Amino acid sequence: MSEASSAALASRARETALESVWAQWSVLNPMLLRDSTPRAPASVVDPEALVLASLCLWEEERRLVDVLAWWAARGAMLMSTRRIDTLRASFPATAAERLDHFALWARQGGDTRWKPHTADDLPVRTGKGPSELRLDGPATLLLRLRAGFGVSAKSDVLAFLLALDAEPAAPREIARAVGYADKNVRVAARDLVLAGFIEERDSYPVGYASRPGVAREFLRLLSWNEPDTAVPAWNHWAAVYALLLAVASWSEADELSNAYVLSSRARDLFDEYRWLFRSAGLRVPDPKRYPGEQYLAAFSDTLDILSAWLKDTEAQS
Repeated sequence: MSEASSAALASRARETALESVWAQWSVLNPMLLRDSTPRAPASVVDPEALVLASLCLWEEERRLVDVLAWWAARGAMLMSTRRIDTLRASFPATAAERLDHFALWARQGGDTRWKPHTADDLPVRTGKGPSELRLDGPATLLLRLRAGFGVSAKSDVLAFLLALDAEPAAPREIARAVGYADKNVRVAARDLVLAGFIEERDSYPVGYASRPGVAREFLRLLSWNEPDTAVPAWNHWAAVYALLLAVASWSEADELSNAYVLSSRARDLFDEYRWLFRSAGLRVPDPKRYPGEQYLAAFSDTLDILSAWLKDTEAQS
C-alpha cells in the first residue's frame, strides 16, 4: 500500500510537477538538456500553464527564476496575457502573487502588453538561455502557430484540433482545453472552417476536427527534416499542473494531518478533475469504492498512475 500522508502525497505531486516542468523547458531552452532530463515531451507545450507552474515551484529550484526571466525576455510575445489571467484562477495563489515578476521581466524585454503593478525586480542570472528563440519539434506546435498566425483563439483552437488528429471535439471541450470563452471558440472554429483548416462534423452537439491526415502533413511541413514526425498529444497541462500543485500545497495545511479531512479533500479534488482522467483514458480508482480513509491509498495510486502517464507521453530523445 502506498504511503498516503499529506506530506507524502504532497511530495509525490511536487516531484511529478517539477519533472514535467523541466522536461518542457528543455524543449524551449536546449541549454537545459542534461542527463537528468533524458526525455523531450511528445505533448504540446502549453506556455501559460508552464509559466504558472514554474512560478509556483521556484522555491523548490532557484534556477526556475532564471529560466522564467529568460523566457519573459525571449518568448513572452508568444504568450496570451488574456489566457494566463484566466488560467491562474485554478492555480495556487502563489502563481498570481508572483506573476507580477514575470510581467516586469516581459515588459523590460519590450512586450508592452504586460502590466506589472507592485513587483520588485528580483535578481536573476543572465545567459541561462539562447539569445534567439528556436521552436523545434512537434511539441512547439502551439507556439509555432502563434508565431505564424498571431496570439489568438484561432491559433490555439487549431493547435488543439491538430493534436487530436482528426478526432472531433465539441466547442465546450475545446474551450476547456484552450482557456477561451465558449463564444470565442465558436467564432474561431467557424472562421477556421471557412478557411479550410478544419471541418465541422455533423453531430450533436456540433463537433470540429482537422481532416484525416492533415495533422501529419502539417507537421511534415513544419519539420521538413523529420519525415516520420508523430502528432503531439494535448495533455491539458493547465489542469495537470493545477491538480498536482493543489496536492503539493497540502504539506502546508495543518488541518490535513487528520486522515478523514485529508480523504475528503482528495475526493473533492478527484471530482474536480474527473474529466481530466477520462480525457486521458486513465483507469484510476473510483472514490465510491473506497469508504472513508481507505481512499487515501487509492488516491496515492491515482497520483502514481498520472505520473506514469506523463512519462509515457514523452518520447525518448
